[in-house]
Amino acid sequence: FMSRLVKNKGLFLAFEIFLKIKKIHEDLNFEFIVAGDGPLLEEVKLYVKDKNIKNVIFKGYVENYDKHDLLVSSDIVLFPTRYGEGLPNFILEGMLYGLPIISRINSAIPEWIINNKNGFITKSVDADDFIPFISKLISNKPLYKKISILNHKIAIENFIPKMVKKRLINIYNNS
Repeated sequence: FMSRLVKNKGLFLAFEIFLKIKKIHEDLNFEFIVAGDGPLLEEVKLYVKDKNIKNVIFKGYVENYDKHDLLVSSDIVLFPTRYGEGLPNFILEGMLYGLPIISRINSAIPEWIINNKNGFITKSVDADDFIPFISKLISNKPLYKKISILNHKIAIENFIPKMVKKRLINIYNNS
C-alpha cells in the first residue's frame, strides 16, 4: 500500500484484508508494507498497535531508489481506495513493475484494470470480497506470471514519459 495516508484511500480496509488472508494462509509469511505519510499516519500506527497486527512495515514517504526497491520487493498492489481520484500513480507504478493490482471500481481504475486479466477490482468495501483475489494469485502461479508480464507491457506502452509525450503530441496535432 503506497499513498498519502488520508481518509478513503482504503488503508483500514487493507488491514482487514491483510489479517484475513494471513489467517487463511497461515503457512505463508506475509508482510504488509505501508509507504506514505499524511494526516492519518499516527492514527494508523496506533490502530496497528492496538489490534496487535504483526508484520506491518511502515516505510514513510518513499521516492527514487527507495520507491524502486519497495516495488521490486513487493508481490501485489493492494489499494482498495474510495478516494475521488483519477488514476492513482501507485497503480501505474505497480503495473510498470509487473505487480498484479487489487483495487476497487473507482474513478479511472476500471479503464486499466480488468478482472482476471491484469488484476482484480470490485465495487465492494467488504474485506471478504478481496480474499479470493489474493488467494487466486497465491495458488495460480501461471496466472500471476501472466498478469505480471501484461501489466509491465501495458505500462511500458502507455505510461512511461516517452509514450505519454507521444500521445499528447498526437492529441495536439489532431485537434
